[in-house]
Amino acid sequence: MKNLLCICLIIFPAFLFGQTEYDKYDWTTFPATQGADTVKCINGAAILLERRIFETYPNSEKTLEDIFVYHRKMKVETNQAVSGFNKIYISLEDVISILNIQARFIAPNGKITELPKESIKEIANLDNDGDYKTFAIEGAEVGGQIEYFYVLRKKFVTHSGYFMQDQIPKSYVDVLFTYPSKLVFQIKSYNGFPTFEINDQNPDKTVQRAVATYIPPLEEEKYSNYKAGLMRFEYSQTYNKYNSALRRNSWMKGCENTYNNIFDLSKGDKATALALYTQIAGGIVDQEQKVRAIENWIKTNINIKKENPEQKDLEEVIKLRQANVSAAIKLFVSTLIAGNIQFEFISTGKNSTQPFDPDFNCMNFMNYNLIYFPRIDKYLVPNDIEYRLGLIPDDFQGEYGLFMHPIDYDEKTHVLAYELRRIPIQDNPVNSDSLYIRLNIDPNQAEVQATIHRSVKGAMGRIFQNLFPRLTQEKQKEVAGQLFRMGKEDSEITSMEMKNDQPNDVGFRPIQFDVTLKARDLIDYAGNDLLVHIGEAIGKQSELYQEHSRKLPIHIGILHNYYRRIEFKIPLGYKVVNMENLDMNVSMKKADKISCTFTSHAQISGDLLIIISNEYYTDESYPVDRYNEFRDVINASADFNKRSILLKKAN
Repeated sequence: MKNLLCICLIIFPAFLFGQTEYDKYDWTTFPATQGADTVKCINGAAILLERRIFETYPNSEKTLEDIFVYHRKMKVETNQAVSGFNKIYISLEDVISILNIQARFIAPNGKITELPKESIKEIANLDNDGDYKTFAIEGAEVGGQIEYFYVLRKKFVTHSGYFMQDQIPKSYVDVLFTYPSKLVFQIKSYNGFPTFEINDQNPDKTVQRAVATYIPPLEEEKYSNYKAGLMRFEYSQTYNKYNSALRRNSWMKGCENTYNNIFDLSKGDKATALALYTQIAGGIVDQEQKVRAIENWIKTNINIKKENPEQKDLEEVIKLRQANVSAAIKLFVSTLIAGNIQFEFISTGKNSTQPFDPDFNCMNFMNYNLIYFPRIDKYLVPNDIEYRLGLIPDDFQGEYGLFMHPIDYDEKTHVLAYELRRIPIQDNPVNSDSLYIRLNIDPNQAEVQATIHRSVKGAMGRIFQNLFPRLTQEKQKEVAGQLFRMGKEDSEITSMEMKNDQPNDVGFRPIQFDVTLKARDLIDYAGNDLLVHIGEAIGKQSELYQEHSRKLPIHIGILHNYYRRIEFKIPLGYKVVNMENLDMNVSMKKADKISCTFTSHAQISGDLLIIISNEYYTDESYPVDRYNEFRDVINASADFNKRSILLKKAN
């Protein structure tokens, strides 16, 4: 019996991988084609070869698995690059077994140092991101080349995507998909990554391959969706003709999965949802108030974290007062259904990383969810506790998404129908910051007394409405000191009151601050005259400077506006002699209309110098060739921040 077992163990792997081509991948599997060794290093490094192979095959149990090969060779020219790239991590997510790991260092003189197998270690749950294998090549030094590859047997993944560009230049990138011809994959490249060429001459096997001879480095840039602008590709299995002629991984399949996971409720879940709805919103007539009551209760009473364990049913969620993302979404949906509240469930992508592509029918972009209420024309993010009804996170504004709603064909057949639509971009008045300042100075003490009222609403107020309730009173004052800081030194806050400063106020009411403070860093003496750094009263402003030419389109984020009104009481015996220094007008137009602007104007009324400033942004993106105009608007507020007035002592 033992002999038979040994024979099986020997034969089984050979049978398993008999139909694969790359499970025995090594240094010589491909000809030594690579990028030119003369490619210029950026940030101390350059990739000479990067290869990914995805080989899908049916195993002995006639289920699909993958052989995944990753091979990289790079040169390192600084100590920082050596230390940064010599430590290799291999994720074990979906890995069935490790077939091979090899690594070596090629010194400048040609000497090769191989990685000892015992140097490969395993780290359990690294940074809460699962298990990893890791190793470092001893003897790596400046001027040499680090090269390694690994071969993994993995669970079959029907759809995914990979970023192929970063801040290091790559001179030869090779991506290869090979799979039985009974399978069909669609693969799409983005942002200039080469198109995949299909080779289906072999009746049993299909190969799709893309080769980039050079991928330039791309640095991160302010006001951009950096990751979304990187070269990448997405792939999705569309047919598996081993067992069905029906299409897979489509938007319709996504609707089916959503229905099964979210909308198909057990009797117990329905009863729990109805009891919860009755408790928190049963007596409310107005639909918006109903939705707010449901949202506020769930986000106040349920600890929502993706790390939370999966719950069996909604009763357990409510009992334990905790939920992972899917359970929280299910609790929302079931409670809305219990209240007979009309809504559409949305699956979408993310502006900043993986935007939803309306021309690629797949499930790759169905990773995030919103809920839309047609009767009140408002959106809700069910699993993000920092948002409330009416506010759409920047990452979803302007995104396409699947708007799903249930359809009943008969008593037993229930499905979700969908419509592909765009999530709106919210106008700039939704997110505003209004600042009213009254300034009085004591010329003898070089001290400024300030009375401030500030009203911040929408996504801009959300930050404070979620932050301040978590802080002690002392910490609140410390944060406010930074928020209302005037000049280079900390201001002394003498009093502070806040209104609408709770999470339930987010998107509903603006947070309001009433502050009095003393600033001792706004006045300089010039003989008998005073130089008042009045621009610093609005606080430090961001500046936009970039040494290299702009590569990525401009992305604003949320559309927003600032209004600032400063009333400066001119001290007795002084007059303002350079008021025109405060007049500014920097604007950028789009389609003959002002798209973004910074303006300020000063006038004297009695003993008051009144300065009114407006800054707003009405378009969420601009092409690269308009970067200089946009930069001028951004920098205008920082320029105003540096403006001063001269108070001349009367004779």
